[in-house]
This record gives sequence, structure tokens and C-alpha cells, in this order.
Amino acid sequence: MFRYLTPRWFACARVASRATLTMIVTISIAAGVVWAAAGENAPPAGTVARMAASTDTANARAQANQSATSATHPPSGDEIRDLNTASSDPARAKEAAARIRTLLAGNLDSGYVGLMRQFLFRALIVSNAPVSQILSLADTVKTIVGDDARNQVMLDAQVATALLDRGEKLDVALDYATKAVDRCPTSQDFDGTRAFCQMLLGRVQLKRGNANGALLNFSQALASSPDSQSVLLYLGQGYEKAGKPDLAIDAFARSLGVFAAGDTAAAAPLRAVYRKRFGSLKGLDEKIDAARKASRRQVALDGRRHERPAPEWTLPDLAGKTVQFSDFKGKVVVVDFWGSWCGPCRMELPYFQAMYEKFKGREDVAFVGINWERARTPEEHLETAKRFVEANHYTFPVLIDDHDHSAVEAYQIEGFPTVFLIDKTGRIRYKNVGFTREIDQILSAQIESLME
Repeated sequence: MFRYLTPRWFACARVASRATLTMIVTISIAAGVVWAAAGENAPPAGTVARMAASTDTANARAQANQSATSATHPPSGDEIRDLNTASSDPARAKEAAARIRTLLAGNLDSGYVGLMRQFLFRALIVSNAPVSQILSLADTVKTIVGDDARNQVMLDAQVATALLDRGEKLDVALDYATKAVDRCPTSQDFDGTRAFCQMLLGRVQLKRGNANGALLNFSQALASSPDSQSVLLYLGQGYEKAGKPDLAIDAFARSLGVFAAGDTAAAAPLRAVYRKRFGSLKGLDEKIDAARKASRRQVALDGRRHERPAPEWTLPDLAGKTVQFSDFKGKVVVVDFWGSWCGPCRMELPYFQAMYEKFKGREDVAFVGINWERARTPEEHLETAKRFVEANHYTFPVLIDDHDHSAVEAYQIEGFPTVFLIDKTGRIRYKNVGFTREIDQILSAQIESLME
């Protein structure tokens, strides 16, 4: 599992419009194939839905143009969605490629041609088609996706990945991986993408025997993703190849010790190089444990510190009872700002509920959800929150921010969800913006640190 090379968290901006954002199909295809080829986690929640929305858009556009063309039997929306799914499924990709080729060979409406070629490109990669077929289609697909930097970068990366995984035409893979790195924008928004591409280039260089070049790119990738298990794993391999066993051991141990991670790919090479270096495994467990503690401190604690006095508030709960911040004096307070309209909040709230249930027997810890809705009136706000909480069977205490958003403004909320950890003296100690799958373990670590 390649940790933290895609965005670690997802948050809704407080001022975001209600409009549903749809992702260009080519981005979904490119990112999806690279993630799949690299063993990455599934794309962020919502990507599949946005991809489906994009195919619907393409379908509608093509149908609108159909009267002006001589196309026969255009694919239906259901068929497009099925081809989209099948082309990324190793068990169905070969069959999907055959169906797509049949469509392209027919009198297909021009509005569908680009989309079908992109589906075909993905199906060829996923089905391990001959490299010659992938390369012959790559240039065509690149003209379809246009000049968007992210599209171009991800397409270059997926070609390089396909060649690397097959161990074929590594000189061509090097060229594509280099182009992916060179084309990647330098803005912070692209940190994860750039780290992935640098890691990919390093892997190609390592495969071609250039350990020093690989180490340079792995180190650059690590600067953007310091807790990536995958980058640390490859960094360890690079050091081992370069004859630097002590640095290899450190990198492998850090990979195994990444906070809240489950990938153990570094375990075997770590044991091998450690035993070769020291003659036994004595002291290895202590080294891994030290790496885990350091990662926990960086990922869950130091990287999320937010020191300032917690603003006071007086708000009603769902039953209309008034609750004050001072009611929680002497307790560690976990405050979650959320809204039912916010997708990342919907992903995060089950974790918050689980944490509430885990700690609800403790007298020194309190959990509070402060709800903010895009409602026209206080009555509508209360009703919306009530319906959502009841429908999802949440039992943690929920307070309603007033119509002037006093609590949201006082806590300077910039994105939802935002979870604050407030210590027993009433001081904010940690701030967690957005959703990440490790949020429950992060909150547990933060609560434990405030109990020490």
C-alpha cells in the first residue's frame, strides 16, 4: 500500500457552492490505472460517482449530436458505465477491450470516440496487453486529454508503470517517467502527484542499475511524503543496492513503523539486511518500535498541533437544552464541526461515533459535535440536523451553531469536518481538518497524549 501519495484527507470548504463538481473522465482513468498498477488504495471517495457523472455527460452530449451524424447504435449510458467498470477489472478487461474495438470499428458517433479510446487504453494496461499495443495508443490518448498538466502527467506515469511492471523497454519507461516528473507543476497542490512520479522515476532507475539516481528521486519524493511506506521501502532498496546497509536498515524500519499503517512489505528485506549486517536479529524489534513512536509523534501529534485558548460558546442541543463550553471544565473535549451537506463529514462521522462509544465511559473525556447547515432559517437548520442524526443513528451529543455561525467564526473554521482536541485547562492542543481513514487512531493518540 502506497501511503500518502494521494491526498491524505478530504475536506469541504465552508464557502463552497452547492454545485456538484464532476471530474474529467480522463483524470479518473489515468489516476485509477496508476493507483491500481502501483498497489495504491482505491481512489478517494466520490471519484467513482464523479466518473459516472462524467460518462453521463459524455453520453448526453453525444446523443445531442447524434441527429447531425450517421452514427448507428450508439452505446447507452448503461453500456458506457459497464465498459468503464470492466476496463479496470483484471477479470474483464480483455473482454472489454474486444467490445471497445468493435465499437470503434463501427460507425461510432465522434462524440464517443475519445472516451472509448481512453477506456481501451486502460483495458490494455489492466489486461497486460503487449507493450506495443499500449505504446501505439498512448500518443493518441495524449492528444485526447489536451494540455491539462495533471492529465498529461498521469498518462505519462501510467505508461511508465506498465512498462516497469513488465520489465520491458525500460529506456522508454525512463523517458515517460522523466517526462512525468518534468511536467508536474511545482505548486503544493501537486505534492502527492509529484512524489508519486519521483518515486516512479526512481524505481525505473533502480531497475536499470542506476542506484544513485534512484536515491536522489526517492529522497525528493520523501520530502513531499515523509510518512509514505512505499517511498521508504524503495529508499531502503536503493541504499541496499548502493552498498549502504545502515541507511537501508533505517529506511526499512521507518517503512514498517509508519503510524496506523498495515503494509509489511519492508519486513523481509529489513530482516535480511539486518541479519547480514549484525549477524542476528537482536535489537531489531527495539529499532522498529522506536520508528513507530517517532511516526506516531509526527503524524498524529506534532504535525497537528494548534495551540490557543478555546473560545467559549453557549449553544442548544437537538432537544433545545442550552449547553455551555464551561460545562466541560476539567475534561478533555473532542469537538467536531460538521454539516450534513459535507461529503467528507459523512465519511468521518461514523469514526467519530465509534470514538464516542469507545470513550463514553470515561468521566474525563467528552465528545461534542457542533453542526452547521446551509439553512435559511434556524428552524430549518434544526430540522435538517435532527433528520440526519436520527437517520444515521448517531448518539454523540450534537449542538446547533446559531444562525450567525458564532462558534464556526470563533474557531476560525476553514473546512469541514474540523475536529479540535481541547485539554483539561480549556486550551486547544490539536486541530484535524478533513477526513482521513486513520482519524480514529489519530484521535486516540491525541486523547492519550492529553491524559499523560
